[in-house]
Amino acid sequence: MSVYVDFHALQPVPPSCINRDDTGNPKTANFGGVQRARVSSQAWKHAIRDEFTRELPALDLGVRTMHVVRLISEAIIERAPEYREESSEYAREILETINENKNKKTQPVTKLDTDSGEYLTKSLFFISGTTISDLADLAVAALRNGQSIADMKKSVKKDVQKAFQGKQAVDVALFGRMLADAPSLNQDASCQVAHAISVDELTPEYDYFTAMDDKAAEDNAGAAMIETNAFNSSTFYRFATVNASALEQQLTAEGTDAAESTAVAIAAFAKAFLESMPTGKINSYANQTLPSTVLVTVRSTRPVNLVTAFQLPVRSDGTESVAHIAAQKLLDENGKFNSVYGDQPLHMYLMTIEDGLKDTDDMQTVTLQGLQDALKTDVPQALSQE
Repeated sequence: MSVYVDFHALQPVPPSCINRDDTGNPKTANFGGVQRARVSSQAWKHAIRDEFTRELPALDLGVRTMHVVRLISEAIIERAPEYREESSEYAREILETINENKNKKTQPVTKLDTDSGEYLTKSLFFISGTTISDLADLAVAALRNGQSIADMKKSVKKDVQKAFQGKQAVDVALFGRMLADAPSLNQDASCQVAHAISVDELTPEYDYFTAMDDKAAEDNAGAAMIETNAFNSSTFYRFATVNASALEQQLTAEGTDAAESTAVAIAAFAKAFLESMPTGKINSYANQTLPSTVLVTVRSTRPVNLVTAFQLPVRSDGTESVAHIAAQKLLDENGKFNSVYGDQPLHMYLMTIEDGLKDTDDMQTVTLQGLQDALKTDVPQALSQE
């Protein structure tokens, strides 16, 4: 048995262009035979990761970058300023110890950027602050012991593996890591995030606008720029699920309560998922909304995406909002699946600003703080019953 925490959110968004395709138009998808507005999972996951920085300490989080050598080098200098000149080379070589390519000389993990003179990784690395710190400690110990680079690489290989494979940063564990040069260090994501799609049918719209030159001659009535931008407004259904059991394994560390750490991480994810917003053209549209209705379930069977509630696009007759109709359809769909499949969740929580919703199941109505507190209590209990 595994424990899953499912997050369902309905979020009205006014005129916006959150996530563009290669033509500059808002992304779309066909669902239920009609076109819907869409925001990719990648765009919203990036926003969630940014939101995490307000919720969790830096050492509990990862960074996605090609500048790993520089980060390790800076950590070495911070610990031992006397090794400033050697820091970059030792940082690069200690990172090269993860290389699992058969021909390591022709396929190194790092490459020299001729423009900056800096060694970069060949692809983006998702690495935790704790791992960077551990690698820097290993390099400093080798330097202080007078080890050559060759001797260091022989002696630290297992410790380097341990630094990558030990307790993971919360976002690395949630969103996973793929290293082509070191497959054994890959991390499966314990979280899945769906592409957000509108519950209502998409009506593409276009904004014709002009810009004036503030210093143009007074008798010049023409515009300095004329342009057209595509935008839309929709109520989005958003879904994500966290495999709490897998996350617990990834956050396990000696001397810590993994279940408690997992619950804290999921509570932080809940807030980041609900309060995050991709920043595409946000200065132009100020589309700073929050979800109007949120359903969270703790399950011991499998995740359930409730997008099926919106196969028929939601339409309002003017007496109820699209968001209110969608909220009732979401609750009804959840009740139907629970009944038909006999899969009653362990816990269900409802956050909503909508009045008059009819709950189809025994739900606990909560605020955001109440949701986080409930998850911190109920997730460890569910994990203990696995």
